[in-house]
Amino acid sequence: MTSTPRSSSSTPHLTDPPPLGGAPTLPPATWHDPEVRVNERHSGFPGLALGGYVAGVLAASSTHVGALEVRLHRAVRIGDEFELQPDGAALMHDAEAVATARPVALDLHPPKIITREAAETASASYLGLEHHFFATCFCCGSARRAGEGLRIFPGVVDGTLLAAPWRPADHFGDATVPTEIVWSALDCPGIWAHIFVSTGTGEKGVTGSMAVLQLRPVPARETALVLAWPIGRDGRKIHVGSALTTERGDLIAIARQTLVVTDRGAP
Repeated sequence: MTSTPRSSSSTPHLTDPPPLGGAPTLPPATWHDPEVRVNERHSGFPGLALGGYVAGVLAASSTHVGALEVRLHRAVRIGDEFELQPDGAALMHDAEAVATARPVALDLHPPKIITREAAETASASYLGLEHHFFATCFCCGSARRAGEGLRIFPGVVDGTLLAAPWRPADHFGDATVPTEIVWSALDCPGIWAHIFVSTGTGEKGVTGSMAVLQLRPVPARETALVLAWPIGRDGRKIHVGSALTTERGDLIAIARQTLVVTDRGAP
């Protein structure tokens, strides 16, 4: 795998992602089981699988190297059995596609790069610590203990930028974080970015699609910084961005997420 040269400056920096054809090679097709059953551990809303986890399972079964977009066509119930189509093209349930994947071009950058200290300060103001709409969520649930959930708690850095630190070692020890967990970590922060800018509107939303470009593996023993920010909207579709960086500011993964306004969802 190609590594990014270290900067001689102590100031956090962002390494611009290379073109898709020159992206670092990640181990493809890390999910090999054609049958999928999501357990309660990976729930988002009660009784339903976290959208980012479902999308990540599909991405983990793909041999495509580069940005991949997964569209979620309906909610995945905990305990239901699903089948992966060859090369991660779709996740099927009773001959119905519940999620589909396709390669895309993703030209997106975080609005700014921050320090670990700034992320920790922001995370301390996480609204979900006082009141959480879905406190058992695998990604952002405050009721999950260390090792049971990712416990990613994004708070406001400034303006509309949210951030939180994340050290995955509680789950994976010295291993590399699996693709489906990377996608999970990018899901809820984007939703919280929308919650902060839509407070008082009464709007509820669910993840309709995620497009993710992962540039390098995530070592579980290292602290990553999770960033999220609003991008814009098109009618009932709300677009948000999220990213994982190293403490030095090197980009690990970037995501563009589309939320769909519904009568049920977050918040």
